[in-house]
Amino acid sequence: MTFDAAAYKTSTREQWQTAAAAWHRWGPQLEDWLGEATELMLDLAGVRPGSRVLDIAAGAGGQTLAAARRAGPEGAVLATDISPAILEFAAAEARRAGLGNVTTSEQDAERLNVHPRSFDAAISRPKRSARSKHSRTCSRCEASSCSQWGIPPTTSAPASRAATIRS
Repeated sequence: MTFDAAAYKTSTREQWQTAAAAWHRWGPQLEDWLGEATELMLDLAGVRPGSRVLDIAAGAGGQTLAAARRAGPEGAVLATDISPAILEFAAAEARRAGLGNVTTSEQDAERLNVHPRSFDAAISRPKRSARSKHSRTCSRCEASSCSQWGIPPTTSAPASRAATIRS
């Protein structure tokens, strides 16, 4: 049996489309669990007031909102994900939080369509169900896109494991 990358990508997108509402409902628990690691990720990426941040595989946007709060009204966060349904939740949460500096874009993390040097930081918080995809994304980003943008690629895990996860 051969691996069909296109079928896998379609299946992954469909699964996240279906799971979007449930993933969003788990948001508060995920933020409790990953909050410290998210703050460390933002520290390591250098997100501060005025930062322009690319959030790769943003999901329902927990880390997107944290980055947007740090970047403030002078900054901006572009949340990307393969699932437009899950991005709708991220956008709705940003509106609910009064964060006008968040935009969303349906994009495949392995084929990002963004302008070089348009971001100060790139973030991506691994999701347990997508860990291998995340690793490929970070290594691809580090090897090509991030180096041409001058972005410090950063990944995150619970603080105790962050040093072993960083690429």
